[in-house]
Amino acid sequence: MAAKPALLTPASLATTFAEHEHRLDCLSAEDRRWVAEHMPEALNLWVGAIRNRARPVPEIFHLTVDGRPLQQMIAAGAYDWASSGITQKHFPITADQLGEWEEDVDKSDLSIKSEYIISACASSPIRSIPLSTL
Repeated sequence: MAAKPALLTPASLATTFAEHEHRLDCLSAEDRRWVAEHMPEALNLWVGAIRNRARPVPEIFHLTVDGRPLQQMIAAGAYDWASSGITQKHFPITADQLGEWEEDVDKSDLSIKSEYIISACASSPIRSIPLSTL
């Protein structure tokens, strides 16, 4: 019978975190600065993500783009976290993006890397979705 893994203590968690801190390289300098300045909130987001990891992902997403500014739509989405780089300037909403629709989600592997998604989408008949629709 295999032994259960030990629960993380604050000390072992700090050691484990230090061993994997390179994973923070994917964050922008601004986001890393935010984490440093808002550690309690950052840890709350992390804990929330862990607690919600088993929450089922819907097969179909109902999407609405109603012309509100992007920041208002993000706020209305009540996301656990949003990148500071997602702005109206970087992702303008155009008239052809307004409307309501449903999108199927391929849940075969939700942890795949961006490089794979980009190459798979290039050869796929599936259309990409503008960021504002998410």
